[in-house]
This record gives sequence, C-alpha cells and structure tokens, in this order.
Amino acid sequence: MDPTRWPAWGLVLGLTCVQACGNDPTNTGGIDLADPKDTPYAAEYGWNRDFGIHLDPGKEPVGPSTDADALPGDLPLEDVTNPSPCPPFGAAILCEIMPNPGAVNDADGEYLEICNLTNGPLDLSGWLIRSGDTESHEIPAGGPVNVPAKGVFLAAKSGDFGSNGGLTPDHVYTKINLSNGADDLSLWCGGNLVDAVAWDTAGDWTVLKGQALQLDPGGFDPARNDSAAWWCPGFQPYGAGDLGSPGVVNLSCGTATCGDTFQQAWESCEDHNGMSGDGCSAACQEEHFEAGWVIVTEFMYDPAAVTDAKGEYLEFHNTTALAIDLAGWRLRDDANDDALIEPEGGSLVIPAGGLLVMGRNASWEENGGVDLDYRYTGFTLGQSADRIILEWNGTVIDRVDYDPGVTFPDAKGRSLNLDRWSLDAVSNDNGADWCPTGDGNPLPMGDHGTPGSLNEECPTP
Repeated sequence: MDPTRWPAWGLVLGLTCVQACGNDPTNTGGIDLADPKDTPYAAEYGWNRDFGIHLDPGKEPVGPSTDADALPGDLPLEDVTNPSPCPPFGAAILCEIMPNPGAVNDADGEYLEICNLTNGPLDLSGWLIRSGDTESHEIPAGGPVNVPAKGVFLAAKSGDFGSNGGLTPDHVYTKINLSNGADDLSLWCGGNLVDAVAWDTAGDWTVLKGQALQLDPGGFDPARNDSAAWWCPGFQPYGAGDLGSPGVVNLSCGTATCGDTFQQAWESCEDHNGMSGDGCSAACQEEHFEAGWVIVTEFMYDPAAVTDAKGEYLEFHNTTALAIDLAGWRLRDDANDDALIEPEGGSLVIPAGGLLVMGRNASWEENGGVDLDYRYTGFTLGQSADRIILEWNGTVIDRVDYDPGVTFPDAKGRSLNLDRWSLDAVSNDNGADWCPTGDGNPLPMGDHGTPGSLNEECPTP
C-alpha cells in the first residue's frame, strides 16, 4: 500500500486509548501522548520518522506522518469510535470491489466485500469504511454486526434489489463513491487501520465496466491484496447480468485474466493474446515441447471412395506421459501449405500416450466415415512426393517426407500406417516402417484405415 494515501486518523492516540486506558481519553496510563515513540505499539513494532507506526519491522506503515515529532492523523480522539477489542491488522480484508457496474447506475450498483480471515466471528460495529481523504462511512455501533469465521460481508451502496443489480447486502453504506480510474478503500477500527486497497488504471489495474475487481483466494492476505497481480475481473454472472461474486466466497481467478496486459501472480507468462502455441499457453503458463513428443503415425493421402478434398486425414500420436495441447501449432509442407491449428474451444489436447485425428472434411458422411478431432484448412497431401511438418513456436516437432512408390509404399484408397512397433520420430522417417492398411480394417465408405485406433503390425518384407 502507498503509505501517503492513508491518513492515520489519530492512529497512535486511538491505539493508545484502546490498549492502555480503556474508554477514558483522559487516562493515558502514564504514556506521553505528545511523543508517539512512547506508546505500546512503538515499542513492539517500531517507529518510523517518515511514516509513523509500523505493524511489524517487515511490513509497510499503516499511516503517514508529516512531522516525526507530532501524532499522525487529523481527527480528535473524541471523534474516533473505539470498539473493543479491535482485531489486528489484516484480520479482515477487502476482497471484492465493484467500482463500475454496467447493468445499473453507479449510484445503485457499487459494492464492496469484506472477508474475515480469522477462525472466529468478527464484529464490524463501529468500524469505518473510508475512500480517499474525505469520504467516510461508519458501520453503526449500536449492536453486533458479525461476519462469520472465514465469512464474507457484503456492503452495498443501495439495498434495493430491483435497482442495485440484484444484490442482497448485509449493510448499506453512504457517503462513498468509487472511481472507475483511480481510487482507494480502507477499513478502520478504533483508529487502527485493518486493511486498505488502492487501484489505478493508469498503472497495472484493470477496471472493466460491469465486472467487479475480484481477489483471487491465493491473495487473501493484507499485503497481497495491495497488488494488482492478485486481482482479476469478475467472471460469474449475478443478478441483472454484471459479473462478480457479491456475498459469496471468491472462486479462483483461473484463466480469467489470461490475455490481458498484466501478468497476474498465478500466471507464469503473459503475452497479451490469450492463445497457445507461442511459448505461453491460453492459460498463461509457459509451454515447452521437444522434437518427437508428437509424431505422425497414419495418413490418408489418396482416398478412393471419396475425393481428396473430403477424405484426406492425418493421425498423430503423443509419445509422452503428459497431455499436450496442439492449439496454436502449425501444419505445413515446407512449400505453400501452412495451416494454423485454431480449435474453436481454444484447446486441442492429445492425452498422454494417445492419438488425435485431423482431416480436411469433418462430415462423417462425406469424408469416408472418419471421426475427426479437428478439421484443418490450408493443407493438402500430395499424391506424389510431399512433406508433413508439425511445428510448435518455430520448432519442428515431427516431419515425414514421403514419396509413394519410391521409398514409401503406394496406398491408393488405403492409409499409410506406421508399424505399431515403430512409433517414434526416427522410425517414421523410414519408408520401410510404413505399410498400406490391410483388408481387415475397412472404413464405412469402402477405403481402409485405422484413424484413432491402434495401428497394424506391418508385414515383414
């Protein structure tokens, strides 16, 4: 958090009263209130001449001080509510904020969530919610306002379900207006800062219309929620159609932020395109693949029962013990053919040790009776010498140069089938390890092949 953003509101005075003198502001307990270094907190946590009290030597200060010899804050003690006891810093945090609703007006649809990180109920009565230096709302101190252990407290600008976008708040606040560009929120108890969050879209933060700022559960920490790296745009529809999770425990952000302009804490890479195949996956995780991990094991280059444009297909085998996503890879022939693999769902996974079939026509009735996992365009198989190149991010993963009738067998109306005992990237370079699919594996329209099934054992020459 930016320490200059948070006025301390009589921090030392409030803490001193709560800790040392009960509810009597005239009882200082022998502590010199003119010297903030003479407080219980100063002794335990350390005093910084620039900013004021530190919560511990490794954390940022909770309030600014423009004069090291004066108390930080600008409110007299009698104006600070002192619920007792106040929890320690970070016992509750801001975990979701809606600054820019889309389905309803800002004046009706803004909300914030407070998450209780403790193992017991937390009473928020008398707490202050602040925004900036001038906007403040006090949760009434007349009775307990409890948040269950590990629970969520929803505070909204409006309690009208029909106009607030479908919210059922635990509390309705006033006097606070959230900016869509740069703003902050802070929670205070008895003059003690409990948590604060500041966002600025000129920096790393993204505030999207109709989507809440949602804290990933991995960021449920008073230090982590200061960083945009732990927040994502809301992704669960609620009420009138905005996205967020008001009043319920946040789900993991997962891939909700992948492809934006900022690398979140759960992402190992971010290339701003949300696509796999370029070293950074569609889930924003680093990719690494090596030659031979996926190989060509069968191809129909010259169907007889249907036309080439309908019946050509390729089979690939994952030689590894890991599932591999081919989205973003390329299929080319070292000449004019070059097909980018762009599956509609964003991924095209070959299971560990599994098979995957691609072809030119996805219609079972038209392609000879072949079930495809993916239909490609921009790639054809020559009936004389040609090449099949599977490439990831500029790396050739497998390549087969075939020449029917020369070093590879002819196979009209039959797929060329890599011997089942030769399923590796070296053997599939050798035409002697390939054979036409036999009569025992007919396809529904009359050709022969084993697309998506275990290959045959080629006869011994």
